[in-house]
Amino acid sequence: MIIWIITTGEQLPYIDGENIRLWRSVLLSEALVKKGHQVVRWSSSFDHSIKKHRFNEDKEITVNNNYKIKFIKSLGYKRNISIKRIIDHIITARRFAKLALNEQKPDVILCSLPTIELCVEATNFGKFFNIPVVIDGRDMWPDIFMETFPKKLRFLGRLLLYPMFHQIKKACQNATFLSGISEPYITWELKYANRGRKQYDKSFTHGYVNNPPAQNEIKKGFAFWQEIGVNMNDFNICLFTAMGNVIDMGTIVNAAKILSETYPKIKFILCGDGVKLEEFRNMAEGIENVIFPGWVNNYQIWTLMRLSKVGILPYWNIDNYKNNIPNKPIEYLSAGLPVISSVSGLVQELIEINNCGFYYKNGDYNTLTCIIVELFTNFALQQELSYNAKTLFESKFIAEIVYGQMADYLTEIGNNFNE
Repeated sequence: MIIWIITTGEQLPYIDGENIRLWRSVLLSEALVKKGHQVVRWSSSFDHSIKKHRFNEDKEITVNNNYKIKFIKSLGYKRNISIKRIIDHIITARRFAKLALNEQKPDVILCSLPTIELCVEATNFGKFFNIPVVIDGRDMWPDIFMETFPKKLRFLGRLLLYPMFHQIKKACQNATFLSGISEPYITWELKYANRGRKQYDKSFTHGYVNNPPAQNEIKKGFAFWQEIGVNMNDFNICLFTAMGNVIDMGTIVNAAKILSETYPKIKFILCGDGVKLEEFRNMAEGIENVIFPGWVNNYQIWTLMRLSKVGILPYWNIDNYKNNIPNKPIEYLSAGLPVISSVSGLVQELIEINNCGFYYKNGDYNTLTCIIVELFTNFALQQELSYNAKTLFESKFIAEIVYGQMADYLTEIGNNFNE
């Protein structure tokens, strides 16, 4: 069976280096190949995570006989929220529509949302050639952008974003089936599709690969952290994220300032790059228990989680995060780290029901401070939550199981679509 997986925004093995994190579409593609399918993985030539072009032309890379990656030449952009990014998505989608006509037709297509533009073109293609297309919702575009408008001006935001709202409706209505990272995402997609639920409208959580890096990389990782003053004798709280507008850094900084005076061994190691990094660094200037290492690679992430006692999820509490379980808490759970989260909804339910973390509200640095002190001073509680975190990960989020099931799902759609 030939299966197309269409996703931009993820880093790719074989192309973007060895020390990268593998996410949903890559892991699904590899699961499909292991089951004997031929996979064509469509991606932009532009690497969203580091804002650089991989190639300045359309390019095809053959991984093996059953797996190839097709790169679509695109414009690129510097800021996640920008007109240039919108133009980039339009150009990439139109280019895909042309290139797809020259390829051997697939049996099934899965297209990630975002981008909306690629979803529109993928469903147009599927409809024309009678090929089933699954839209896999991963971010609530364009609804997420409405959160940036004051409530009194959201009518204006909806007017400005009308083309995107029109496109998401078209894509969901033309999709054969709807997938997504949670049940609320399926409900959200069905609203735009304006139909009831079908047999193959199904959610799949994110999964995470927990394989350790090579021994030499682990050694380099621990050496890196030791060099910048991070060691296992401290109570380290880690974060790995894009430093952008979705991060509530002020609450962390205020809590860190309070804790630095009485608990100097509690440290915040806040990793990632992005448009707000320098602003966040300035915010925490002079607070010695806050470290911003910048972007870190796969083995540095793995080793820091083994040097840490807690993982923190300091997102603004918007619908896009309330309605799903992002990659970040799953990553923490894989290392047996309790999760401290400012996201309510599914994440709060997950950590409270499974007793593996705590919830605090955006801006409430006093509660955040109390939670951290409780974990720091109560070793038995820390150990209990850590055990529960690891147990939860192993029961729900192992990548090989999650994406193996998702691969079987696409296979079943391909086998049954024309029956």
